[in-house]
Amino acid sequence: MAGTYLVYLYKRGTFYPFVPLPVAEKRDSDRERLLKVTLAQDLSMEPDLERWFPLWGSQSTDGAPWPGGWALAPGGSPRLTAHVG
Repeated sequence: MAGTYLVYLYKRGTFYPFVPLPVAEKRDSDRERLLKVTLAQDLSMEPDLERWFPLWGSQSTDGAPWPGGWALAPGGSPRLTAHVG
């Protein structure tokens, strides 16, 4: 699983970025923190890094780490990765 994902913590009403690397269960923490700062003007970002849980091992058929998730497409544009219906 590779890509850039925005995870929404619905009970807290906040988002956090999840950027897995192509290597097994490694993530790009520097890019995640950069995305947090970049997106903070437009989204309510989760301030507690301890709540930035990785999403290993669960993946929808279209490559999103969960059904109905949002991913950042190349170039940083958000796109809906799966339809929940």
